[in-house]
Amino acid sequence: MRRASRSLPMLAAALLAAALFLLGGCARRADTAHGPAVERSGSHGSLHYRLRSQISPARVTLGDRAVWRLSAELSGAARPGTFSRGAADSSLEIVPMEPPSTSSAAGGARWSASLEVRGYDIGRVPLPSAWLTATTAGAIDTLEFPPDTLYVASLTMTGSVEPDRGPLPTELRPADYAVAIAGALLVIAAIVGALWLYRRARRRSRIVAQADEAPQPPEVTFFKSIESLRTEIGSLPRDAFYDRLSLAIRVYVTAVTGVPALDRTTGELERELLTRGYDADAAGAIGAMLRRSDLAKFARHEDPLAEAREALEGAAALAGRLRVRTEEPAPALTPPGTAG
Repeated sequence: MRRASRSLPMLAAALLAAALFLLGGCARRADTAHGPAVERSGSHGSLHYRLRSQISPARVTLGDRAVWRLSAELSGAARPGTFSRGAADSSLEIVPMEPPSTSSAAGGARWSASLEVRGYDIGRVPLPSAWLTATTAGAIDTLEFPPDTLYVASLTMTGSVEPDRGPLPTELRPADYAVAIAGALLVIAAIVGALWLYRRARRRSRIVAQADEAPQPPEVTFFKSIESLRTEIGSLPRDAFYDRLSLAIRVYVTAVTGVPALDRTTGELERELLTRGYDADAAGAIGAMLRRSDLAKFARHEDPLAEAREALEGAAALAGRLRVRTEEPAPALTPPGTAG
């Protein structure tokens, strides 16, 4: 391990030199007029849906206007309901352009909305989460749009009207070429050697860590999340509190059952737990807790602090309740001749 630790400074220097060498020949990507659309499709019983998000233009400068278009296609008798979105980043300004529209389509319904977005931070700025409720045969499900991103570039100014013709060409001697080639080969050899030593050290440390550390039970991680919320409940907004509570429950259910709870709606998760044979009372309690969290997140329901604490304790009581149902034991038979 000492030999590997000595190679870290050499690794850093080699990576820096390689980065400078490679960056010198990098080219800029051409901006596109429209960002690529991201879509999410799925089905829930007889309901089939397709959600779509697109930002236009794909790249803007600080404070410039972009249009965020969201659309949903629902099949059958499903009808779109309430649209909501999470809190935007402090560097984003999001304003609805017009009320959402709903129209009938062949075999279903179509919903769309447009929002005006302005970014005030340079780089990749994630757009907030967005949700749409759908009603089918009296049942309400919450559909989440796929995540999307706004790319913001800095403002640039030039002091000359003459176009930039690039660096002036210089004549190099054969010795200069030889030195450059030798330097490049040395840098490549240093990078290869440093990467080999680094991977070797990482592999050894990973083996030692796996041998020394036993994985924590899902309940331990779940209780840590609950305890963190218990200490912050007084300072968190209700929607943020219930968002974290819902996330903790879904992560716990995934760890215990293997069901990808983060990719399931509340109704889908509850039905899948019952289908896999988990205790009906526990599955129902999980569904009720997630619906209560959805009400606070999506409908902006501000319940009293006492009710929020009650919800937190109810979530903590879910630990250990997810068990597969077993067959009821057969009643013991009374031996013949014994008095009843």
